[in-house]
Amino acid sequence: MNISFLIKKYQVFCNGDNGVREIAEALYMNTILKELNISSNYMGESGGQVIAEALRTNSTLVKLDIGNNWLVNRGTYMLAKALYENTTLTSLNLSNNYMRRSSCEREISIKAIIEALCMNNMLKELNLEHNNLGKDGAQAIAEALCVNTILVKLNLDYNKLRESGGCEIASMIRVNKSLTSLNLRGNSLGEFGLHAIENALRTNSTLVTLNLD
Repeated sequence: MNISFLIKKYQVFCNGDNGVREIAEALYMNTILKELNISSNYMGESGGQVIAEALRTNSTLVKLDIGNNWLVNRGTYMLAKALYENTTLTSLNLSNNYMRRSSCEREISIKAIIEALCMNNMLKELNLEHNNLGKDGAQAIAEALCVNTILVKLNLDYNKLRESGGCEIASMIRVNKSLTSLNLRGNSLGEFGLHAIENALRTNSTLVTLNLD
């Protein structure tokens, strides 16, 4: 796959992990490309791993869309770990990557995402829509965003957060000073979760957009 490095924004259909490996090799040499969309490419865990390895050294990419693939737990974990070292990425879409529930690997993946949010000082937008985060994931993300002061846009739509997860997010809203946009649609937050969020908004001065329906 021959990619021109005069292109700053690129969407590619590479159909699986083998095609993704070629993209990853190109990223090692890239000094121009700013935005890369490799969503909906049937990419699996090994594809996620090679992209993660490239992100560790790439110093130009600022936006990566890797949504609607099959990274599941291991691929998501590797990408999160790459954020520990990457110093340029500001927007990451990991939506619809089928993180499995009731899995030890899932818990490790969530932990890696949280640690990345605590350590990375560049990422401003993160999309985790449709990833089965559950109430435990909500709690972990809420704890991370109580200290993170960089992230401004977070999408947690359709993650089965439930009422208890809504309460965890509410506790974060009370103290977070950076988020301006938060998506929580399709999470069955229930009466208590919604009430907790409503109360939290009274003390939050930065959130501009909140989607609950």
